[in-house]
Amino acid sequence: MSKENPKIVSFYKINNIVNILIKIAQNSTVNQRHSAALIKGDEIYNIGFNKYCSNAKYSTIHAEIDALFTFKSSKYAKCMRGMDIIIIRINNYSSCKLKISRPCDKCIDTLRKFHIRKVYYSDEYGNIVYENLKDMQKKHISSGNKFKYLLNN
Repeated sequence: MSKENPKIVSFYKINNIVNILIKIAQNSTVNQRHSAALIKGDEIYNIGFNKYCSNAKYSTIHAEIDALFTFKSSKYAKCMRGMDIIIIRINNYSSCKLKISRPCDKCIDTLRKFHIRKVYYSDEYGNIVYENLKDMQKKHISSGNKFKYLLNN
């Protein structure tokens, strides 16, 4: 895999989608409030947000996984190949400032299984950037996964 730097997206191109995702992320009860949208072109096919698992106190379902798996069960799941995903994270305050939301290593693996094409996400400066999933490097383990690892060892 080549090392490709994320490319900044012109905000006006996806402004409507990002504004919807900000509203959706406000529904999250997790400290790091994320939301994600499966898109093709400028059309949203499904949305998800991160939430606590009902059967585990410290485990969460990541926003991108929520978007994938609730869509997978729909009648449109066959057209998932070649879709893009946008993932954002907002702060815990009322300003809804965008924070870094790059997918964790496990989510990158899952997105690849579903043949997602591009991953758009908010970066540490509040920009929306994207990477081609096939070139995306794994860079971090989710803090939820780190916590589970500590509990099991």
